[in-house]
Amino acid sequence: MHSIAEDETYHCLDPILLVIGETPPDEVAVNAYVFHREGDVERLHRGNTGYESER
Repeated sequence: MHSIAEDETYHCLDPILLVIGETPPDEVAVNAYVFHREGDVERLHRGNTGYESER
């Protein structure tokens, strides 16, 4: 993801990675991460008003 952010041919400054998985018994877990060109990673989590940053 950092390679994509750094490569100007992608035109994507902050690529987002979504990880979706199943957790027993019948739940779905979703994690979202933003990879910034500067090298830091921001994890988004779902709060009461939608997704919030853990930066």
